[in-house]
Amino acid sequence: PGDGVFFSRPARGYDITTQGYLPFYRQIGGSLSYEQYLGDNVDLFGSGKKQNDPRAMQLGLNYTPVPLVTMKALHKIGAGGQSQDQVELALSYRLGVPLVKQISPEYVAQAKSLRGSRYDPIERKNVPVLEFRQRKTLQVFLATPPWSLQAGETVPLVLEIKALNGIAHVSWQGDTQALSLTPPHNANDPQGWTA
Repeated sequence: PGDGVFFSRPARGYDITTQGYLPFYRQIGGSLSYEQYLGDNVDLFGSGKKQNDPRAMQLGLNYTPVPLVTMKALHKIGAGGQSQDQVELALSYRLGVPLVKQISPEYVAQAKSLRGSRYDPIERKNVPVLEFRQRKTLQVFLATPPWSLQAGETVPLVLEIKALNGIAHVSWQGDTQALSLTPPHNANDPQGWTA
């Protein structure tokens, strides 16, 4: 999410995909893939729902009427009950192959053979799965006063606050007697406490 509260990075994980075609009708093919990611707050489906160590299975069906065009239908289901459907239209123009062969149904079997597919691009995910980590929204630092204090000496305590959002109220909780702390004139002011 782009709200500034989360850091994101590509999630660690792996996926395994297998593809095949009907030997007697190469225009129809299928694919099966499994993916597993490691980490907390991983958004596997890109929906904003974060999971720990998510995994998913994807089934695909594709139809290639001519070597130039492939239509795909994909269904992905995750371990948490989430699912996603996808329809794709891919154009695959091959340099050096006459256009007549690329728009002819007779050449689909040749393009799907091992020899015909040697120049096919590697299929990979173009959108990475992200892992999110929440940013620190508030950091408070108390400067260390000099420890060689004399009796009756007053030392201001400097409080450094780094906040992503504004601060509405500041209060000191704890034993103020041991330090003999006195608050500033404005109790909401983070600076001005004295020991």
